[in-house]
Amino acid sequence: MDKQETPLKTTAVRFVRAVKIFMTSEAGIKARWLLVGLVLLLCGLNALNVVNSYVGRNFMTAIAERQTAEFSQQAIFYIGVFAASTVVAVFARFVEERLALLWRDFLTRRAISLYLSDATYFSMDVSGQLTHPDQRIADDVRSFTVTTLSFILMIFNSALTIFAFSGVLWSISPFLFVVAVVYAAGGSYLTIALGR
Repeated sequence: MDKQETPLKTTAVRFVRAVKIFMTSEAGIKARWLLVGLVLLLCGLNALNVVNSYVGRNFMTAIAERQTAEFSQQAIFYIGVFAASTVVAVFARFVEERLALLWRDFLTRRAISLYLSDATYFSMDVSGQLTHPDQRIADDVRSFTVTTLSFILMIFNSALTIFAFSGVLWSISPFLFVVAVVYAAGGSYLTIALGR
């Protein structure tokens, strides 16, 4: 069987259309609130990661300088930031799963509705080789929604982390920041060039 390739532009247009249909649906109202909550939780988690880096620095400085009182105080801060980060990460994961489940439920119902409309199931496979189409639709929708949402959130979270820690690095030394960017860009270029 020959593979048919779909152009990237067509895929992007279809993806945007699918998201737009979901966001303008009845379930889209709840999805927007979940998405806003998820973005805020991810921003909070990244802010806590930055705070954690400063607390870790102060903690190690107290150990190196043998400051017992400062060590105890920083240990308490470290535990507090770790606990807060854990709570925020758990809530972020929960909201992500709820959003994925909501999107999955909407798309599954929509796909099965389209499949059952106008007797589409008769024209799809008259040979009878297509077994359990409802389960296949549900599985494909699950794979699509979970993978897509995870990928988008991974990119968003990575961008937040880059911006947050770029600010930290810039505050330490602008020259060090420039060297790190050049090093990362050069390493990426070499990886791509040598990987061909």
